[in-house]
Amino acid sequence: MTKSRKNRVLRWFRLGLLLAGIGGVGAWAASNFLPAVSEAWEDFNFDHPFLMDTARDTVHWIGERLGYPWRKSEPAASEGFTPHTAGRNGTTRNGTTRPLTANDFVGRLEIPRLRLRTTVREGTGEGTLLLAAGHIPGTSLPGQRGNVAVAAHRDTLFRALSHIQMNDLITFKTREARYTYQVVSLDVVKPKDVGVLQPGRYPELTLVTCYPFDYIGSAPDRFIVKARQISKTPAEAFQTASAK
Repeated sequence: MTKSRKNRVLRWFRLGLLLAGIGGVGAWAASNFLPAVSEAWEDFNFDHPFLMDTARDTVHWIGERLGYPWRKSEPAASEGFTPHTAGRNGTTRNGTTRPLTANDFVGRLEIPRLRLRTTVREGTGEGTLLLAAGHIPGTSLPGQRGNVAVAAHRDTLFRALSHIQMNDLITFKTREARYTYQVVSLDVVKPKDVGVLQPGRYPELTLVTCYPFDYIGSAPDRFIVKARQISKTPAEAFQTASAK
């Protein structure tokens, strides 16, 4: 091999390493930076609904004066709806209800001891799980009888679940109330064991993520956290307390 050819091969090798490094940084940003930015935005949006509504209404007012049809009607009951999600309604800020569609805001999940805190959105598509935990369609919502099921990736938002323990407290805060759950069981099941999503005798919360946590590639099992609801606090109560 001539010297010029060796130099050319070396340049391509260095370029390959550079592209691999850029790809690695991009993957890290997608799994860490983007969820953090999304969470900060959702926190502000959740904690300041009046301010956000006022800002949105102001933009709409200006747009209407400029002749742009900013305001849109609520989606029809069947829009973005499938039979297995029938009856699962979300509450908008003006108090009306409508069926949840993919990526709709559901609430905020927290496990204080683990310092785990994440927004929960409707659905488990990759677009949703990239930025938030996903409410599994067809399961109950907080405040409804049955089993509220939430999934997230083991290497991002649910990484801390590897340290969860029995009796840990979990809170699920929606625009209507704050629901507190206590962990009653930890289990590992196969992906097809969807029986863990079935409702039990009491209102409960089920967290789902892949297992083992340190597995490289597509993990073969699912880690299941079951928690029973032990209290409910109306939104007016905790919003008033946080404002003091």
